[in-house]
Amino acid sequence: MEAFSCPVFLLAVMMMPPATSLEDLARFPTLGQASRAMEFNMAYKEWLDLQYHMRSHHADWFGQAIKETSQLWWIWDCLRYAHSECHPTDSRLYWLEELRQRIGEEDYAAGIMPPPVPMHRFQLVR
Repeated sequence: MEAFSCPVFLLAVMMMPPATSLEDLARFPTLGQASRAMEFNMAYKEWLDLQYHMRSHHADWFGQAIKETSQLWWIWDCLRYAHSECHPTDSRLYWLEELRQRIGEEDYAAGIMPPPVPMHRFQLVR
């Protein structure tokens, strides 16, 4: 079993296409912006979790909102890891490629990130 002691993400890095470059990060929000987006996401998710338990008659709606919010968190987390200079280059490239797969080629090429929370869940109050 020694042959499988290498972490899965390192195996993925070795199989990653060479097109990804750390220069791609210049098109995306900064590490600070990604961190703030994730803070907002976590605060919203905490509120959703509370509502999910308090409003059981709307559990389906809140459950779906929690799922969407978690998916967005992972996208922003990919960007945060890619920006983190404390990680080795191979690891950062892995997270950039993961980001590309999660947001799609078009948005990746344009540096377009989704909102940190599912904005369609917010209601306009007049």
